[in-house]
Formats: sequence, structure tokens, C-alpha cells
Amino acid sequence: LILQIIHTASNDLRFLIQTWACNQHPERLETDIKNLQFKYLGLYFTAVWCSSCIRTADSLKNTIAKINQAHPDLFKMITIRLDDSKDNLGTATGDFLADFPAADQLSKNLAVRYLPSIYVFNTAGYLVSANGLKEIFEHREKVISFWDRIPQ
Repeated sequence: LILQIIHTASNDLRFLIQTWACNQHPERLETDIKNLQFKYLGLYFTAVWCSSCIRTADSLKNTIAKINQAHPDLFKMITIRLDDSKDNLGTATGDFLADFPAADQLSKNLAVRYLPSIYVFNTAGYLVSANGLKEIFEHREKVISFWDRIPQ
């Protein structure tokens, strides 16, 4: 069962990356995930009803901007909304607002237990960290080096 959940989550993640890549490069119908320029992808799970998400949104946005300034094009974040609100909470923290019905299923497949959460993957689709939010705030601009040291 665990392998099935991981496989399903991995397929969902590949779909999500593919969707994001096609939105970034609309001139191409397909984008090879391995050819993307970033090293790590953060999936930021949030919702407008989540008071912790609202409290951390601005500081997260500023921290992500500093990380991207220190390490251009190594980290991308996709905001995954777990509600159907059209409020723009969190859109500035990611390049793409994943607002589609599969978001809830993806969060279940990854066993997201609390919000906000950031799951970090490499471009091969492997989970690097399920504690991305904590690590981003702890390590700030050095978080890329931290993730590089995690066996993958």
C-alpha cells in the first residue's frame, strides 16, 4: 500500500511539474522534466481558511525571494491550494497556483498532515524533504546547501 501511495504521488507530482512547465513554456506542448533548469521544487500546501498560512505568507514570500536571489533558478515553488477560494493568498510565493481538483488528492497521497506545509522534491521526482517550511525558515539562503547534503 505504501509503495502504491508513493507511486501515485510520484505520478501526480510529474503531472504537476509537467503542467507547471507547460505554463512556463507555452510554445512547447511538452517539456521534458529533466531539462528544467531548477534543482529543487517546493510544493507549498495552503488554504485561505488556514490562520497559520495567513500569518506566515509574507515572511515566506520574503524568504523565498532571498533564496532565489542567492541561488537564481535553483528553487521553484508551486502553491497548491486546498480550497476553492479565488483569494490570492500565497500566489506570490510560487510561480504557479495549482488550483485544480487533483490538489486534494495529491495532498492525501503525500499524507500532508498540517498546513502550511512545503514538500521539497528534486527534478527526478524524489522527495528530498517533507519539512521544507521549517528548513526554509531555519536555513534561509543556505537551504539549497542543506538539501544538497541530504542523500537522494
